[in-house]
Amino acid sequence: TIVSKYCVTTLRLHFGVNVMKALLIIAFAITLSACSTDPVSFGKSKSIPSQNLYPDYAKFSRSNEGTVEVHIVRDRGIITGSVVLSIDGDAVASFDDSDGLVLHMQPGDYILTLERKLFLNPSTYYEREIVVKPGKKYNYRIFLENRLGLVSVSLMPSALLQ
Repeated sequence: TIVSKYCVTTLRLHFGVNVMKALLIIAFAITLSACSTDPVSFGKSKSIPSQNLYPDYAKFSRSNEGTVEVHIVRDRGIITGSVVLSIDGDAVASFDDSDGLVLHMQPGDYILTLERKLFLNPSTYYEREIVVKPGKKYNYRIFLENRLGLVSVSLMPSALLQ
């Protein structure tokens, strides 16, 4: 538009090209840092396709006496690439956008590992210890965030998934 061309021309004349470059870099950094994902309720999540469920998922796929439900949902958003969930070092499932999964876990301590895989980028890992207690229900979301070009992945307890 005419106004924006006038503003750019005025900034160039008054402050020079270096200030314009700095402003563009700042605007780009703010745009990138705002890239994150949005939570998806478990009811609106997609079931993980069978080809994305690994053999060790069988350990957690059935409700048995004493097991506790652990719901895990991957957020939706513009950050792509699969995220592999492992429990105590055993790969269980690969999550894409808005995928959800119910795990039936015996009470106890577990290490959950998330590995984000994306073509041409190194894998990103995140680990979290969880303690599953009898009689409770757990909801976790897989959250991805872009911080100045570096994508982080995390697993957070959530009340938003119910």
